Formats: sequence, structure tokens, C-alpha cells
Amino acid sequence: LLHYMRIIPLEILLIVRGYIHPSDLPTHICFYQSSPWIADIYDSEMDTEDFWELACWSCGIGATGVDSQDNVRWRDIAIDCIERDEFCTIPGCGEELLEANRE
Repeated sequence: LLHYMRIIPLEILLIVRGYIHPSDLPTHICFYQSSPWIADIYDSEMDTEDFWELACWSCGIGATGVDSQDNVRWRDIAIDCIERDEFCTIPGCGEELLEANRE
């Protein structure tokens, strides 16, 4: 997979990313973690923290009271939430909870 990511032009990868809605946090996280080159696309933007903050808030995920707004890393919050909870099969959790939050 990594080999193919190297030969796909950056412009194509940007187009693919552009088709993922900001509130589709699980897909963004999976795409982000698919290769270092994809992660660089996300991380190289000037407003990368703004993007991740929007994606988190779009899913009803916010900073906790103990998080200082100066120290919040929205990408890390997004990754943690999705890795921990997205594929949960307990009713009312995972994608089902994200969908309810989006509404």
C-alpha cells in the first residue's frame, strides 16, 4: 500500500481528501493513518488544528474542562476518540454515538 501511495500524485490525494466531509471523522482518521504521505497532507496545512477542531466539534467532541485551550491538540483528540470508540459494538456507542452527536 505504501508503494502505491508514493506513485499517486499529491493532487489526486488532495481531491480524495476533499471528498471526505469534515464531520466524517472516522474516515479522516483512517485516511490520515493510512500512510505517512497522507498524514503529511493533513499536517502540512497552515490551519491543520482548525481542521481537526472543526471535525471534532462536528461530531460533538470537545475539549474537556481539564484541557487548556492553549494545549489542545485536536488531531490527537480525534485519533484517541476514534481509535478507542469508533469500532465499539455496544449499542449506543461507536459510530452510532457519533451519528447522534452530529445531529
